[in-house]
Amino acid sequence: MKYILLLLMALVAFPVSAHATPIDRETANAYFLNCKANPDPRFSEEAQAQFCGCTASQMLTGFTVEDMNKINTPNDPAARQAVNKLMINIYAPCIQFPAKEYHYQTCVKEPKTKILGNPERICACAADQVAGYLQSNSKNLLRNILRRDPNIVDPMQAIYNDAEFQKFAQSRLAGCITR
Repeated sequence: MKYILLLLMALVAFPVSAHATPIDRETANAYFLNCKANPDPRFSEEAQAQFCGCTASQMLTGFTVEDMNKINTPNDPAARQAVNKLMINIYAPCIQFPAKEYHYQTCVKEPKTKILGNPERICACAADQVAGYLQSNSKNLLRNILRRDPNIVDPMQAIYNDAEFQKFAQSRLAGCITR
């Protein structure tokens, strides 16, 4: 995803040390500003701000300077491991914000949804269900996806392509129709 590349670009120059050096607030704030300045076209300004704030906060405890240095080492298997750690520890805990909006927008634009009833009501219900599910399960879901394909680039799209997630989302959509 674009944010992984932006994070890598924003955090390129860090000294390598033998210790696990936590990301400091200044670095997390710089990431936040960079993230907001480079919006994902799938997100509204509000969802972008929530996502950027959440991921910047997660960086303080879920990633290290050494992880960043590994990401910036081409052709090193440890680089991909660090990217996957970034996806699980930084991105996954924050995915419910953009996913809720993305799910709602995708749902209301689907012509079949109109046949089922009021698209705004049905899709708002389904998007809330998806966001709650991802808030609780995104790390494990993403871990499972990465076990099958450790080289994914866009974690949100990988989640939306996942058969387990699709089954869940469809069951929630069906439940929202009857409400």
